[in-house]
Amino acid sequence: MKKLLFSILAIASFQANASIDFDLATSCNWKFQKTDGSVVANSLRLHPSGKVTAFDSQNEYKWAIVAGNVALLNKEGFITTHFNEISLNSTGQVVLKGRSMVVRRTDYTLTCGV
Repeated sequence: MKKLLFSILAIASFQANASIDFDLATSCNWKFQKTDGSVVANSLRLHPSGKVTAFDSQNEYKWAIVAGNVALLNKEGFITTHFNEISLNSTGQVVLKGRSMVVRRTDYTLTCGV
């Protein structure tokens, strides 16, 4: 828990290319949505085993930390979305933002703790 709190405090000093901590990634119940606000999944979990749980999709089947950032992978192991921006929203929730590698010009967010 102490490490998780430190990770959240470190993010408070926002860096567009900051890296995410494994413990933070796996402890959150994430809301997955497009940046236009449309919800893809109200609940998505990043299990420590590398499996995406609480959400069933061929394109968001696995996850990994790639270059310090969360990446969602399809069933074959190819990156489908790479979240390379980390910030805190107005209510203090950790938000990851990234670009789809599958759908052109589509950005997604993962919001922790919703």
